[in-house]
Amino acid sequence: MRSQFYGLEAARSALQAHQAAINVTGHNIANSNTTGYTRQVPDLQQRITSPIGLFVPPHFKSLGSGVGIADIRRSRDRFIDIQIRQEARTGSFWKTIDEGLGQIEVIFSEPNDGGLSKVFDRFWNTWQDLSKYPESEATRALVIETADMLAGAFGHISDQLHLLGDQANEHISIKVREANTHIQQIYALNKQISRLGNVGGNTNDLKDKLDVQIDQLSKLMDFQVRENSNGTSTLVMQGRILASEKTTTFLEVRNNPATRLNEIFIAGTEERFFARYQNGELKAVLDYRDQILPEYIGFMNDMTRGLVENVNLLHRGGYTLDQPPETGLNFFEKIDPSQDFSAGNIKVNEAILLDWKKVAASVSGAPGDGENAIALSRVRERSLGAWNTAEAPEYVTAGQTFQINIGMDGATILIPEFSRVEELVNEINSQLLGTDLAGRVRAYTDGVGLYFSSPTGETVEFADTDGRLTAWNTLVTFGGADTMMINGVFLDFTGVTDIHQLAATINGNPELRGIVQASVDGSRLTLHSLTREPLTVSGVAAEKLRMALHSANPDDAYRGRIAQLGVEKQEANRLFFNQGLLVDQLDIRKETVSGVSLDEEMVNLVKYQHTYESAAMLIRVIDEMLDSIINLIR
Repeated sequence: MRSQFYGLEAARSALQAHQAAINVTGHNIANSNTTGYTRQVPDLQQRITSPIGLFVPPHFKSLGSGVGIADIRRSRDRFIDIQIRQEARTGSFWKTIDEGLGQIEVIFSEPNDGGLSKVFDRFWNTWQDLSKYPESEATRALVIETADMLAGAFGHISDQLHLLGDQANEHISIKVREANTHIQQIYALNKQISRLGNVGGNTNDLKDKLDVQIDQLSKLMDFQVRENSNGTSTLVMQGRILASEKTTTFLEVRNNPATRLNEIFIAGTEERFFARYQNGELKAVLDYRDQILPEYIGFMNDMTRGLVENVNLLHRGGYTLDQPPETGLNFFEKIDPSQDFSAGNIKVNEAILLDWKKVAASVSGAPGDGENAIALSRVRERSLGAWNTAEAPEYVTAGQTFQINIGMDGATILIPEFSRVEELVNEINSQLLGTDLAGRVRAYTDGVGLYFSSPTGETVEFADTDGRLTAWNTLVTFGGADTMMINGVFLDFTGVTDIHQLAATINGNPELRGIVQASVDGSRLTLHSLTREPLTVSGVAAEKLRMALHSANPDDAYRGRIAQLGVEKQEANRLFFNQGLLVDQLDIRKETVSGVSLDEEMVNLVKYQHTYESAAMLIRVIDEMLDSIINLIR
């Protein structure tokens, strides 16, 4: 027969179990505002003890022997954790892109009075004013001052964009150090969890800290998390273990001497950090530095070169106010002659800065002639792309004649003896001065090709004796041996005879679909990148083509780019905002599972208290029963 003390043991287990449950409830209440804390739940399970012996009555077999706490578990939904990390990582990416585009918007400062568009307007307007008063010292000085302001604005924007690139470059180092700190802390927490778990300790609070570190790291980069049976977590990226209870793998920043850019590697190896397959803040900083900023820097450089090319072309063909008048003077020049024109490498010609008479406002050199100033003011309406390009100067020989026509007006040009294309350009422009096309057609060169433009925006037509000069400026001569490589995709132009068929061949290639789009404007082929990645173009056909980077005039090109910046900023902000809403919804779901509800904890506290009091009462009852039995013996 079972001893009367058996009931005391059951009551004692109830006291101990519910005392522990009350302690767990108190721990939950104390950490209700602790970031990352997960509500803990005592797992109460009944104890069953099977009596041992040969003569045990059936009603004593498998009699319950009280209650115990099998485990104190964390209330956690791992599926929600995975969702939050994925969406928070994407939100962190778009937050960084949004902030970066916002910095670019501040630099361009549009549409404020300090924006480049206002400086552009003043620059063109001063040329118009000069056309009305071509001999005015004040008006000429204003042209020079405004041009100097424009060059300074280009330089300032270029400097600021490059500064953002330097800051992003340094930001990469900061973020890699931050990631390595999280990896080290995850490793340390894994070891603590493993050691404490091996001796039967409660590791719930350490697991909470571990999850917080993993959550923070997941905002920086993408990786896989594998939970182990002992409560530790193993993080894997690019097939390598980032952190576990036994090992760590850190990231390392190395500066590339050629590009002076920081590059990320797996520490101690030559394996690169594959940003293309990543997500999170670290990828956003890399994309911002390597794709977004170069796109805007490249645009500013291209626009500067187009503007300089057009302005210098017309200014070289004009005449100054000197006596005798001079010609052939560039309006803009390079700050560093060894480098190409760019937004940061442009200034007004020193000779013009020192002498206002050097501004070439005339097309004839005659007093009161401001026709060249009119032509220069109309550059704002002209495409920044090249007009036509040459295949080879030797195709044109002395003694040839050709006709240049605008409407019903025309001029016959005789090709002189020349050894350089610059000599040919000067001769053509000299012959045009004495014709009806003076000031309406201008020839120029970049040192290789022969170019024709109309300062007045009129259509120029050509006719020559044997077709050679016309062929020199049409860009439609393709043969069966002509090939082109675009982003490594081989293109064979067998049977292609004109530029429209070439564009159709490029657009019809399935490997380039979604990567590049070719378009034709007159005799100009333009390749548009449909991704943020730059295009690489090479081959025989590519050498025959002059790819125009822009088909818009300076004002439209700039305003279009600013509009694009606004759209990109708005889209990044929208995606960041939407990701924030999604993460907030997931956090609410997580709180319902893992968060501490004070009302619920108070209910649990009262419940455990009443059970504890009942167990105490049970002990008192058993005590009275024992007392009665003992008194009977007396």
